[in-house]
Amino acid sequence: MLVDVLSKRSAVLEALTEEPKTKPELVKSLSVSRSTVDRAISELRGVDCIHRSGSAYRSTEIGRIALEEYASYTDRMQSLEEATPVIKSLPRDSVTPGLFSREASVETANPRRPLHIFDRLSAVLESAKRFRGTVPVALAPYFEVIRTSAAEHGIDVELTVDAVLYDDLQTESRTSIERLERSKTVRLVTSDVATSYAVWIAETSTQTYAGIIVYDQGRVEGMIVNSTPAATEWALNQYREFKKRGESG
Repeated sequence: MLVDVLSKRSAVLEALTEEPKTKPELVKSLSVSRSTVDRAISELRGVDCIHRSGSAYRSTEIGRIALEEYASYTDRMQSLEEATPVIKSLPRDSVTPGLFSREASVETANPRRPLHIFDRLSAVLESAKRFRGTVPVALAPYFEVIRTSAAEHGIDVELTVDAVLYDDLQTESRTSIERLERSKTVRLVTSDVATSYAVWIAETSTQTYAGIIVYDQGRVEGMIVNSTPAATEWALNQYREFKKRGESG
């Protein structure tokens, strides 16, 4: 079966896709035994991924396409593996599509630098023109990154803050909320967003990014950032739904 062969022989196929090689050249370039090369050549020829050209071997069109698809598959599996610690922290009833882990950048909290994940958000906001996000918990660095970016880059910001949290912030974290409210480009909306994750969408002139920040008892567990159309559409729909609760309340 093609996928079984690729799982074992992708390195040989990749080498033969770059340029034709003889068996001795494969042994040298891949640092493997001649018997391993012999088996790989036999198996790859058996699924029409390579053909012989004189004393050398090279990939076929089927081989090139198969290698591209296999690389895409392994990239998706790696993204899913990286995202697993963050995704599994989400409540089971939250509808987080598998698509959000595809082609994603995943940041997990480092115990020594638990708030380093906001560095990624800061980088996105450097070129953003518009930002929308939910605020389910009070976290000063999240507020500060948004406020600073809005002030420095003139970003149009809309935050949908949990109504109960907003009331608490008036007395417990008044400085944070006042700084945001004083920002000319920041609008605050209150609604029911008492979830264990925040959703945000940042729009630049050329790209839209979406993110999920996962919390556990007020601590950040991690963040997933994705710029695929399907992921950004999902995040935007989530944000609109949270905001709508406040408008209809």
